[in-house]
Amino acid sequence: ALYLSSFIVAVARYMSSIVTLCRAAVPLGVALPAVRLANDLHHNITLQVAGHLFGLFVIATCAHSLLAEKRPPVRDLTEFYLLLSVGGALGGVFNALLAPVLFNGIWEYAIALVLAALAAWPGKAILDSHNWKDRLVPDAQDLFLAMAALAAVIAAKPALEYLGISNLTVIAAFRFGVPLIICVAAAPVQKRFLVVISLLMLFPHLGLMSSRKTLFTDRSFFGLLRVQYQPLESGHWVQLWHGSTVHGMQHSSEELRNEPATYFSRSSPLGRVLESDYALEISDVAIVGLGAGTMAAYGLPHWKMSYFEIDPAVVKIASDSQFFTYLRDSAARIEYVLGDARLKLAKRPDASYDVIIIDAFSSDAIPVHLITMEAVELYMRKLRPHGVLLAHLTNRYLTLLPLAASLTAELGLSGLGCIDSNISPEEALNGKYASRWAVISRDAAIIGQLQLPSYCKPLSDLPAVRPWTDGYSNIMSVLK
Repeated sequence: ALYLSSFIVAVARYMSSIVTLCRAAVPLGVALPAVRLANDLHHNITLQVAGHLFGLFVIATCAHSLLAEKRPPVRDLTEFYLLLSVGGALGGVFNALLAPVLFNGIWEYAIALVLAALAAWPGKAILDSHNWKDRLVPDAQDLFLAMAALAAVIAAKPALEYLGISNLTVIAAFRFGVPLIICVAAAPVQKRFLVVISLLMLFPHLGLMSSRKTLFTDRSFFGLLRVQYQPLESGHWVQLWHGSTVHGMQHSSEELRNEPATYFSRSSPLGRVLESDYALEISDVAIVGLGAGTMAAYGLPHWKMSYFEIDPAVVKIASDSQFFTYLRDSAARIEYVLGDARLKLAKRPDASYDVIIIDAFSSDAIPVHLITMEAVELYMRKLRPHGVLLAHLTNRYLTLLPLAASLTAELGLSGLGCIDSNISPEEALNGKYASRWAVISRDAAIIGQLQLPSYCKPLSDLPAVRPWTDGYSNIMSVLK
């Protein structure tokens, strides 16, 4: 909506004052997302989104106003708007099709910000100058400011902790605020500003501050995948990252190699269900979302575990034993079903599974169509009468248990909401993460047989939100 509005503002002559403000705000519109990209902070999602949206609107309005100023006479407007549409389509093709092939990281956003700072600039831009090549060469002051901004990102946390300041909000304010102030200070000189933001956005791709070594990187239509090596005093962890979220990890030692870690540890709600007496009576398990294949560690010889995974790159990584061996070492029979899980499950016969596990909500973007009323109705049809649905609802920004509560109430199901957040030091050392799960069944007696811990509360006790359907969802209703 903001992007389309930028066309209206840019073209409408009576909105010229808004265009003037947007042109003046281009340095801030570039700096806000640039500084965010330089930081690994996951603090206050509302401010993060506001910064990115502000940058989008300001830059788009400025760029579109520059195009609007070049409008030809009326007789040539058809060609002008046709070419403008072609340009937009080419940009979309580049982002959707070419960028995943050309880049092993999310580079296109950073490139767009640098181009915006280069071309859509208040006053006379470097590209408008005849000697623009000379004007792009940085001097000592440019490099000093760039290094100062980068130092603020790197050193703020240890420096403040050394001074006895451990409040995360204060640390985030310094790590974000100081580089932003430096960017604004550099803004009067376009070249200087370009040097500062370019270094800030390049830094996270270098991986210099991470204790993890990247073993493999792949990027597909569905996002950026990285396999990383995390050294420890006793062995190491191999981790699968999807964007900024760990989607499974495995320890190198023989003692812990087959121990499920992260959200799927043996003391987690999932582990308690899959190691209960109930698990001895089941034979068919469907899992939506493969990750590193951690859940295969629970497999019993009489089980068939069907993994529904939309991204072939994930299957390639999880089944490569030089990275992860959960799938190779599992006692269960393993089946991979590539494609959209909901469409693929719909083709399976009803009452095919004893357990369905939905593990698709822990990344930075959730597939909404997997947690609608119609989706849950589908899962229940595919479960046998005694079947159990387990939904992994851990998320950095969203609280999804109230949504699970409303869906179960609407469909007349029984369920528990489990918030497993008290992790002991020993559990943390063994790789356990805090997690949130919904455990759902048609029969309340089945839920009772699972003997889940006391932190699992009836979903009916939770405050509910309006149920999502295929025709309605509201991300704001579940925003933390």
